[in-house]
Amino acid sequence: MQRPRDLPVSPKTDPVVSEELIRQVKRQSADIANDVDRLRFVRGSIAKHQAAVRRRARFLRRSMEVHRASRRRLRLVYRIPLTALIFAITSAPNIGRIPPKPPSVRVPASAEIAAPNVWLVERKAGLEIYSNGLRVEDEFLTYTHTRAYRAFDRQSLRASSPDTRPAGIVFHTTESRMAPFEPSQNSRLQYNGRNLLAYIARNRLYHFVIDRFGRVFRVVAETDYANHAGRSLWADDHNIYWSLNQSFLGVAFETQTEAPRNIATQAQIDAARVLTEMLRSRYHILAADCVTHAQVSVNLQTMRLGYHTDWADNFPFREVGLGNGYNTPVAALTLFGFDLQANGGRVWPGLVVAEEQLVQDAAAHGTTLEVYRRKLRQRFRDWKPDAAYASADDASGDQ
Repeated sequence: MQRPRDLPVSPKTDPVVSEELIRQVKRQSADIANDVDRLRFVRGSIAKHQAAVRRRARFLRRSMEVHRASRRRLRLVYRIPLTALIFAITSAPNIGRIPPKPPSVRVPASAEIAAPNVWLVERKAGLEIYSNGLRVEDEFLTYTHTRAYRAFDRQSLRASSPDTRPAGIVFHTTESRMAPFEPSQNSRLQYNGRNLLAYIARNRLYHFVIDRFGRVFRVVAETDYANHAGRSLWADDHNIYWSLNQSFLGVAFETQTEAPRNIATQAQIDAARVLTEMLRSRYHILAADCVTHAQVSVNLQTMRLGYHTDWADNFPFREVGLGNGYNTPVAALTLFGFDLQANGGRVWPGLVVAEEQLVQDAAAHGTTLEVYRRKLRQRFRDWKPDAAYASADDASGDQ
């Protein structure tokens, strides 16, 4: 099994020429403000890159054939050592030689945001109060089984020892029934919220739910897995995580992706901030491992990202204290060659960066994007964890 950095350089391509094309694409795309238009431009440039590679391949083949024919003729005509020496000096062009493989281009990771120190102040009658103002209610608390998962080294793909500590957070939307958020709908809002919490508890869907009033409910115990992420994949600078039901906590906002105006209420955003602070402080979770469902959900049949599209845009990363998580290149694309799922036209910057990185990596390894993506997908198929590394429930997802 080969890593991307070990992929062979094709003798029919010239990475130097491809790198020049990539520099032109980056220069030209930098002025395109709209992410969708920028992604289209990058994809269009791929076809030009492939055409250039084919033209270069034809030129190299013809040059090598001419070079070989010339050497055969010279060997027939010049037999003496002096002639051979002159031939060696004058007929040693670089035509046909493969330039050394340039290093793979990587996008530098953004600075990690430290989590504040948060501690439990008081626990009483199904209510926990924390030092940053967070209040967690346990009225709907339920259990599944103790979480158990293995992380995988990003470079070697080797599995770590089993772990039970949450490694990250996946943010969701419940996509449940919504009432207008106004005083006249107060009874209906409360009725919908309690029915939703009962349904989530029965199906063990999330670890935490933030209702529309900003109240935080613990549903599945943090020690256990929940059925929130389904087929899912994420990676930080060091580890790859597969089947995030086991390795990540699920936090859901009571809302709909297509909700009018703001998707989340201000009370929900405030609650998400203090909840995220507490979870990061308690479990030492990196900001880079706090992601949305749309960023991690994959479809293995189509090899596409975005089988679920909740929080495909508008997640308040900054307000929750996580920088801008939408800028992070998506690991499923850059590491394993997944493609994009149609997601209602939502394109965030990390998708564009991932696409550009794939183009650069293909050029750096002396091949086309199509061939490089196939190699990455084969890498995924060779690696994908079997039942020994994944829960029997790893195909389950939020409903």
